Amino acid sequence: MSTASQLRVTLLFSGILTIGGVALILFGISFLKDANASKNWPIAPGQVQSTRPVRSSSNRKYNPTYHYAVTYRYEVEGRSFTNDRYSLGDGPTASKRFQNQGEAIAAARKDYPVGQAINIYYNPTEPSSSVIKPGVGFGTLVPLVMGCLFLPSGIGLLLISMQRSVN
Repeated sequence: MSTASQLRVTLLFSGILTIGGVALILFGISFLKDANASKNWPIAPGQVQSTRPVRSSSNRKYNPTYHYAVTYRYEVEGRSFTNDRYSLGDGPTASKRFQNQGEAIAAARKDYPVGQAINIYYNPTEPSSSVIKPGVGFGTLVPLVMGCLFLPSGIGLLLISMQRSVN
């Protein structure tokens, strides 16, 4: 590959990193604001509809892990909603990881038995958006952290490649 081609590929890659970093930072800030705001969302009485074990995606082909998800139902102003989002950032993941499916099922039945009454925090401007656990968690920080890594990496790569092309 010629030097000009290498420069174009490097510039393209650095541009993608930079733009991706900016996008992740903007999304991350918005996501953090939403997660923080969820602590003040109205509460609706809800009920556990079901729990299910979920095999966690893993490269460990022979040692998968499991967590459980909770599906719940709640009503806002006479409208019924069903959701499985546990928290912003964690999506439907409602538990720690377990080594086998049986442990996940047993923990789900203990923590969230079907029919149990639970508090549901819902977005007042979009009642179909709800969580069991409001607030900021690890998962809500990931986009911002990734953006803060991608952006300077892209800019640094861009500066290095431009400096090398001048020399």
